[in-house]
Amino acid sequence: MITIGGLKLYTYEIDIIYLLMEDDDSDWTVGDIAGSLPYIVDDLWDGIQSLILSGILERTDMTQTFDNIPAIKVTVPSPGRAWLDQHASDIDDAFILLNPDMFDVVEAAEA
Repeated sequence: MITIGGLKLYTYEIDIIYLLMEDDDSDWTVGDIAGSLPYIVDDLWDGIQSLILSGILERTDMTQTFDNIPAIKVTVPSPGRAWLDQHASDIDDAFILLNPDMFDVVEAAEA
């Protein structure tokens, strides 16, 4: 776990918020997120629920059931976007630290 902005985050949660931070679109489905990351939907759903509880994400349609988790819609609300913006540098550093094979030696060392 890595602490960012007072939140203790697991690797897959950091990967989720890094993805959300890098994309201007604030509306996603769980399936969209799963298709963009190398995790199974069940692991991502746990992370997404944690990010919902922390206020970084929120469900956009509370009438959706849990029968089709990949179709559940989430968004980054304004306070969540502000948190991402405020902690962008720490999120970048944590992502590089956890995914060193995606970066050159200098970038990984600087993180």
